Order: sequence, then C-alpha cells, then structure tokens
Amino acid sequence: MLPFLILAAGYNMKRRRFFRNIGPIFLFGVLGTFISFVLIGTGSYLLSSMELYTDYWGNQMQFTLKEGLIMGAVLSASDVVCALSLVQEEKTPRLHSILFGEAVTNDAVAILLFQSLGSVDLTNISTKTVFVFIGEFLYNSISSVILGALFGCCAAYFSRKFEALRGDASNQTALLFYIAWFCYVVAELLGISGVIALLVCAIIMGHYAWYNLSSTAREVTSDTFRFLGDGAEALIFAYLGITAFSYNADKISFYFILAMVGVVLTARFIGTFVLTLLVRGLTCGKFDLPMSSVAVVWVGGTIRGAIAFGLIVTVDTENSDMLILTVLGLVIFTTLVFGTFLPLWIKIVKPSENQHAIATSQGENVSKGILDSQMDQPLLGHHKQKFVITKEDVTSKRSLLHEAWRKFDDKYIKPVLIDPRERFTQQRTREDLQARAGSPKKD
Repeated sequence: MLPFLILAAGYNMKRRRFFRNIGPIFLFGVLGTFISFVLIGTGSYLLSSMELYTDYWGNQMQFTLKEGLIMGAVLSASDVVCALSLVQEEKTPRLHSILFGEAVTNDAVAILLFQSLGSVDLTNISTKTVFVFIGEFLYNSISSVILGALFGCCAAYFSRKFEALRGDASNQTALLFYIAWFCYVVAELLGISGVIALLVCAIIMGHYAWYNLSSTAREVTSDTFRFLGDGAEALIFAYLGITAFSYNADKISFYFILAMVGVVLTARFIGTFVLTLLVRGLTCGKFDLPMSSVAVVWVGGTIRGAIAFGLIVTVDTENSDMLILTVLGLVIFTTLVFGTFLPLWIKIVKPSENQHAIATSQGENVSKGILDSQMDQPLLGHHKQKFVITKEDVTSKRSLLHEAWRKFDDKYIKPVLIDPRERFTQQRTREDLQARAGSPKKD
C-alpha cells in the first residue's frame, strides 16, 4: 500500500511552491527527521532499559539498541493528512506547501533510515558501524534517486513520442502507472529503496510527462493516482483497526506508550521550534517563517499514521510483537488525541500570511502545474478543485541554485521530454501571470 501513497504524493505535488519553500521543507523534513530518529530511538531504548515497559501481568521487557533505533526510524515518520485538511490553502498557501513538502521528505528519510538499519550490525557499536550506516544510507538515497529519475524521464519521453496514445486517456494513464510500478519493482530487486525511486519517478512524471498528455488524461491520471493513494491509506487504517483486536492486549504497556508520546512531542518540538530559532540566529533573522506556522507544523507532525504502522509490521526481531503493539498504540493515541486537538490549536495560534491573489480558477489543470499549467484549457468533469495563484508565486525571487536549474531545464531537458506546443503554451501562461502580478516579462 505504501507505493500507492508515494505515487499519489509525488505526481500531484505542487512543485513550484515546493521548491520555493525548499529551505524550511528540508530543515524540518530532513534535519528534523534525523533529530527525531536519534531522540526517539535513544529515548525508547533508555526507557525500556529503565524497566518502564511492563505488561498487564507485571512482566518487564527491554528492547535492544537496534530495536530502539527501529522505533526511532519508524516513529520519525509523521502523518500530516489531518493538518493538511485543516489548513486552508487559499489563506495560507506557504504553510500548506511546507506541511505537504515536509511530509513527503519526512517519509522518504524515515523509510531510508529504516531500510539502512537492516544492513548494520548493532551488536557491537563502533566508529566503523556509524560509517557503515551512513554509507548505506547515502548509497540507498543516491541509487534510488538515480533509478527513479531514469524511469521518470523514460515515462516523459514515451508519452511524448507515442502519438497513437494521444486520444486515449486510459492508455496514457496505464503507461505512466506501469512505468512507475516497474520502477518500484526494479528498485526492490536491486536491493535499494523502491519507495524513494517511485517518489522521484512520480515527481519527474508530474514535471514533464503530465504536459504530454491530453487534457482528459491529465485529469484522469491525477484523479486516478489520488484515488489509489487515498484508497491505500484508508485500507491501511482499516487493517490497523481490524488487527488491533488480534494482538494480545495483556502485552501492552500503557505507561511505556504514554512515555513515548512525551518523547515524540519533545523530539518534534526540538526538530521544529529549536531548529527554527537556531537557523534564525545563524541567518540573522532571514528565515522568516512565522512562529504561528511553526506551531502548526509542530503539532501537525506529532500524529503517527499509515507509514509508521506499515513499516513496523515488516520487522522480525525477538520483541517484534511489543514493537508493533507500541507503534499501534501510538498511532491510535496520536490520531485520536492530537487529531482532535489540532483544529483548536490552529484557532489558538491563528497562522496567517499576506498573500495577494492575482488569479483564481478551478480544476486540476491549474492546481496541478500552478504557473506552468494551461489556464485556457477547458475544464472537464464535475468535481473541481479551487486553487488561488498569488502574486508571491510569480514575483518571489528564486535562489541562485534554483535559477540555474530552471535555465538548464528550459534549455536542455524540456525540449527533449516535453512537446514543443506545450512548452509554448507554458511560456504564454507564465507571461500572462507575470503581467497580472506587475512583474516584468523574462526572455
């Protein structure tokens, strides 16, 4: 089920806002996840060493260091679906983008940490063990990204060259789905992260292949992948609820679960508030994310969900049942308690942004590609999604790295992977939005 979640998240990502907010996204999603991994892993190991894990009959259980780190990797994966549904994108588009981007990168890093732990011998901790773990993490990351990029580019190239598929939306959707699924299978056969390869493949398909599709196929692919992702998440939660009654409740340690909730809250607080204050100090206040938005990111990311449970059920250790029960308890507790508390928390902190709308439209053709979309395309279907394009989306200054990538992408990659007619329409749409925003046109 995890591949479907990742496919939907990567393909339907609003890329321009994602990369415009890449700083806070990587700060919370990468560095914050590493902090959560270390704190939750060591915290679960130390708490079990203090004989806090006591079941109904008074039997005490202690996790090994590897099991504690597994707990850290699994519980560092947050679930911000509830937060995304409560944060109104048209009022706080930046916060919505950061929440979504942090969720994607957070899940990717947590999965890589989890998979890298399986290749490390933690019976005797040494400097070599640390470097082996880091090397395994980097190898999985880089190789998965390269493989996903290759398959994503192949999907874009095929969608451009196969003119016979232009009039058949179902075949175009099938082409993208089969290539993405084949990417996942190949990565798993090679022993690298299939989920990360699939995520990269989906992002590249959304960036290039989406424009080669017919107007009908664009909406069909987006809706189909979103349906698969939502369905997969619903099935995981249904499986979670059903299997909750299949475990022996006598082995659950409620004290340990409550203590782990405190550890998760603390780790998340350090990975958001403390990191934000530290970066603000190092950048002399240039990191301008409001603390009200950071507060929403903190509480919204304390919920554990489908990714955490999906990872822990694959663990096979001496105390795997206790690990599963602990994660199961945390998922249920955080989903019910923090999910219920989050709407009140948002009303208390009141996140706000000064955004000036320059265009409002409905339909997947605008919400999917943002500025690079075809705003003059006819809208299809009955279910429309409101999307507001703000002045900041057009006029915000890009970083040097982002600007260099855009120039390289427009000059060398898009001519190969995107149909020339679509690139012309992109340029017209961009110039139109720049004119509305009052910014000068760029050659």
